[in-house]
Amino acid sequence: MMRKLLMIASAIMFTTVGAHAATIDVTGRNGGDAVVNGGMATFDVAGISGTIRAHSTAGVAGYPLITTSRHGLGVRNGPNDQAYDGSGNAVDGFGASDWLTVTFDTAVRFVSATLGTFTSGWFSWDQAAYSVDGGSYVRTNNATYSFGDVIASSFSVRAFGYSDDFTLSSFTVEAAPVPLPATALLLLGGLAGFGVLRRRKQQMA
Repeated sequence: MMRKLLMIASAIMFTTVGAHAATIDVTGRNGGDAVVNGGMATFDVAGISGTIRAHSTAGVAGYPLITTSRHGLGVRNGPNDQAYDGSGNAVDGFGASDWLTVTFDTAVRFVSATLGTFTSGWFSWDQAAYSVDGGSYVRTNNATYSFGDVIASSFSVRAFGYSDDFTLSSFTVEAAPVPLPATALLLLGGLAGFGVLRRRKQQMA
């Protein structure tokens, strides 16, 4: 009987409350859902909020800056920044390695991220690298990257190769599951009390 009670309580403790998916669209000359200010941007969509920061190994004073376009957010790492395709407003690896880091105010479940101006496919010139919470980079040749069942608070998308250049168009996340330990304990206590009363009743019969 006690084993069954523990199983029920464990199931309740990991019940998700109000989980929902939100897609943050950062395309458009104004940054879409992102409010861009220099090298940083902020977002707040459907209760999912956080920041986006530009990074580069170029090391130029006053840079990098976040750029906006109809394709999404990019990185400008200096006044003479130029990508392999001639654009200076992309996350690129031409001359220096650029990347964007998205940090959420609370942990979320990562679903996917989509890149713009990205030539997708195994034989494409473009390759993107993703890191979750500062971990090892995972490279992909696809414009849309699926994170899998990962709960974390930040991810980075980076260009390493000299011919890699793209923008961050959007990313989709879900609110992380909220445990309910208090509810589980209340239910466990109630079921335990019910079990005791039932056993006493059987003994008296």
